Amino acid sequence: VGNVSLVQPVFMGGKIVNYNQITKFAKQLAESMNNLQLQDLIYKTDETYWQVISLVNKKKLADAYVDLLRKMDSDVTAMIYEGVATEADGLSVKVKLNEAEMAQTKVENGLALTRMLLAQICGLSLEEDLSLADEKLDNFPVETTQASADLNEAFMNRNELRSLDLATKIYKLKERIALAEMLPNLALAANYFVTNPNVFNGFKNDFAGMFNVGVMVKVPLSGWWEGTYRRNSAKAETRIKTLEWQDAREKIELQVNQSGYKVNEAGKKLIASSRNMENAEENLRRANFGFEEGVIPALNLMEAQTAWVSARSSLIDAQIEVKLTEVYLSKALGKLSANE
Repeated sequence: VGNVSLVQPVFMGGKIVNYNQITKFAKQLAESMNNLQLQDLIYKTDETYWQVISLVNKKKLADAYVDLLRKMDSDVTAMIYEGVATEADGLSVKVKLNEAEMAQTKVENGLALTRMLLAQICGLSLEEDLSLADEKLDNFPVETTQASADLNEAFMNRNELRSLDLATKIYKLKERIALAEMLPNLALAANYFVTNPNVFNGFKNDFAGMFNVGVMVKVPLSGWWEGTYRRNSAKAETRIKTLEWQDAREKIELQVNQSGYKVNEAGKKLIASSRNMENAEENLRRANFGFEEGVIPALNLMEAQTAWVSARSSLIDAQIEVKLTEVYLSKALGKLSANE
């Protein structure tokens, strides 16, 4: 006995078309999620990169401060020997020197760990010695500009909105599929049936067969309740994704505006830190001159040195913050990419 059948669907309630569209949207959704993960990786890489640059400059500052205090400790020791300074002055300098050396050690450890984190993010060996492009610059150039955030650009570029929009479309198609399960199905059918012995000629011992062509109609009678529940569930999922899309849109708008404010604030902070650094350098210059001339005690010189270190550290933080806020704004606008 042999049988060959062919069934050609004619009307399946729209299931075939909807499943094809779901497949297309699922592929786009996967690409969108991949782009979102890529942007997060780029953002984390940029953030860690500038943290390394910040710690490199902090280490240079700590080394310079330790060298300065060591020289001052040597000078005060000589002054104590000459009788123009007291033991209390020498102890004060040594305490400051010890504090500076401890801070220097902390910066060195933090820099080593942050380099390892950057290597781990980049997929490199943790022991590899990374050499970054900006770490040799003492004062890396930064521009203070007024940030103008385009919300429409963010809405078009953000992969979160695109993913939620695709998910909403997929659930709407699932609604149609649930409805299609409740509709009649129509298909064309063709068969060829062959037997041996031949049932059409007195059971003759040879092969013989027959064709038949027809129309198949499948009408669901008892599945309406189940189909209704399935369709209501799909509608609820569609509603949930729509609300998530609206919530994500509002959060993105807030994030873009917040990032724009941070960029402007970082620019103002950089200007203020630069002015403060100029004042601290002038104050330290005068304090050094007065100390060398013997008209300013060691305590006042150390205060000027501490103020200079604090101003220099604040300037480094302000410069790094300008760079980081630009990265935050680019991420908020959905503009981070591997090409950039």
